This record gives sequence, structure tokens and C-alpha cells, in this order.
Amino acid sequence: MLTSGHSDIAWNPCWIVSKDNNNLFNKKTKHILEELAGLPIRISEGNIIEASGLALVNLKEYLPPKIEIPAGKCGDMPYANPLDSLE
Repeated sequence: MLTSGHSDIAWNPCWIVSKDNNNLFNKKTKHILEELAGLPIRISEGNIIEASGLALVNLKEYLPPKIEIPAGKCGDMPYANPLDSLE
């Protein structure tokens, strides 16, 4: 029995490229989540990693190619609000 005093606890996995990408790190994350499945903790959708620093070097083969100017406009990209709607 788990007791923490918190009412809503969730595993929040981080994925490389996407949850469905079949790379070594996502496979390991899915394996860990399977091992933890017996605990009464929900699994969130998780996040896609935003690599920086050495992760750009060490995970390069798993990451989508970086483009200098992303396609689309402000508001279309994750975490980017339209320029006339700043938060």
C-alpha cells in the first residue's frame, strides 16, 4: 500500500522523438513502466524531450534533424504562442 498524503500522483515519462518511436531509450522507458504497472499510480502521456547540451551529441541519431527556421508560424509550434497573445 502506498501512502504519501497526495491525491494525484502520476508517472510522467519523457520520450525521444515520440512515444511511438522504437528507439532504445523509449523501449527502456516502456519496460520500466511495465514493471511499475502494479502500483496504483496512473501514467500520464508524458513529454517529448527537448534536447540541449550533451544530449544533442549523445542522442543525435534518435533526434529529428534540426532545421534553422521551423515550418509554420508562431502558435503552431509547441510552447509557442501567437505574437499578439503573449503569456
